[in-house]
Amino acid sequence: MDMSSKKARLPAKRDRRKLQNPWPGLSCLWLRAQGSSGVGGLLLLGLLWGCAGLVDIPIIFTGTEYAVGKLYLNLARGISREDLESLDNGDLAPVRARYASRSFDALTVDQHRLLCDIHIKYHDTSAAFECLDKLELRLKKEAANGDLSAIAGKRALLFLQSGAYKVAADGSRALSSDGARYIYALATVHGGQRDEVSRIAGEFQEWSYYKEPKVAFFATNLLVALGQYARALDLLRDPSIGLARDYGLNRPAVLRADIFDEFNFGLFQFFSYAPSSNVYVEFLLAKTLLETEQRQDAKRHFDALISYEHIETYRDIHWMALYERGRIAEMEGDISGAMDFYKRSIEIIETIRSSINTTLGRISYVADKQVVYGNLIGLLFENHRNAEAIEFTESSRPRAGRSPE
Repeated sequence: MDMSSKKARLPAKRDRRKLQNPWPGLSCLWLRAQGSSGVGGLLLLGLLWGCAGLVDIPIIFTGTEYAVGKLYLNLARGISREDLESLDNGDLAPVRARYASRSFDALTVDQHRLLCDIHIKYHDTSAAFECLDKLELRLKKEAANGDLSAIAGKRALLFLQSGAYKVAADGSRALSSDGARYIYALATVHGGQRDEVSRIAGEFQEWSYYKEPKVAFFATNLLVALGQYARALDLLRDPSIGLARDYGLNRPAVLRADIFDEFNFGLFQFFSYAPSSNVYVEFLLAKTLLETEQRQDAKRHFDALISYEHIETYRDIHWMALYERGRIAEMEGDISGAMDFYKRSIEIIETIRSSINTTLGRISYVADKQVVYGNLIGLLFENHRNAEAIEFTESSRPRAGRSPE
């Protein structure tokens, strides 16, 4: 269901209290832990209120449904228990290695779709585009055209990641899903259409109060893109949603930010095997803390991100966390530490740029990352390391960059 249809069904704010869950510990928290984090094999019989719909319709839900769904995933769709554990933990590298070692035809459709998603998180642009192209041909051949909008949306996401914002906006504008509207808003904020992006962020935030953490995640990202850091931090900390409390690193639940709803399973399609997105919540929390002058708390969260054992799988977050940590070190007068963080950030940026197989793509990718190079170059010149500063000045130019191997 897209946001336009949801919006019409929202009650007025004054009526929201009577829709609140009377037993949040019994229902929503259990669903977050079980339905989101993949802890299965338990049997819970009871009435669970307010976590599965727009109104408080009581439903009977059992761990058995989850266990049967996992068995079906393994037998019919090729998603093994080992895969699920890796996805839960954010350990995407072994899944990527297993799937990428096979031909696309040797993968199930679900494995193929998941491989494309991991390539995107890894920010391997060329591999992701190839994966999506092969998936599109496969789905057309198998007459499963209902999935093609997700492929179009993911292409738009790749263009967004690469800094081709107009192409990303054009590619997502005609799509109707919440995820596509989210990508469109992120792309258009760079074109100066702040009023429209603010409106979309407000709609997502309104829907967030009905305990949809993924939609709250969308809203928070858009607020950060708009520079509304205090408002974003309030949303992260809102106890009725629990993004920061439940879905950061080392928190009790796994955020399945399945942007295009590709990875649902179970009889009622309630569960998801989408890869963990908790690192993105942790980054949002750290970033909003820093921009609201809570530097020490921000530093702690950025350090947690950088030391996270699977952070190299999430290269888009990794370079940003290193850059922001460099800013903190510079604020604290640790110039040597700041330069080290900036260099490590640039190393990842250059690696990502080299994975883009078009000259225009490599140029556009680095164009909006000049601040990272600029901060480092300024410090190098200030410390009379002129030769090194000139070397990074050359690297910072929005040129074609290294060709992919």
